Amino acid sequence: MTGQPRELADRIDAILPFLPLLDRPEAIGEWQGGQKDEHGVIHMPWFEFSQEMLAFLRALGMNGWVAPFDWVQWQEEAARYADPARLAQADVETIGKLFTTYVRGNRFVEGSLAGEAERGQLAAIVRRLGEIRDTLT
Repeated sequence: MTGQPRELADRIDAILPFLPLLDRPEAIGEWQGGQKDEHGVIHMPWFEFSQEMLAFLRALGMNGWVAPFDWVQWQEEAARYADPARLAQADVETIGKLFTTYVRGNRFVEGSLAGEAERGQLAAIVRRLGEIRDTLT
């Protein structure tokens, strides 16, 4: 998940422009469904991401921030990074694991990624990337 400094700078630069979006969790999407249809059937609700959020998710994938690893086993460790002091020490590899855990987890728990955005965790991770970016030449 890490690369040479210039490559890493490019990967980070691809994500930083999404910080204003992540600072406005209401802009990442909204819940749909959950109402009865004309036959009285209630359809399972789902979270529909905005076009901006879909672009962010594509940027994560295209820039190596979502990568294969055993994220299921790492979920407990990921939860520890809700602590701002711990997140402030996160390195690039850890940030990649956090993004992967959140994105993959959303496939199994609908709306969990939106929850991370609402808690400010996604914005905090991108801010941490900005700090790391400032140390690169």
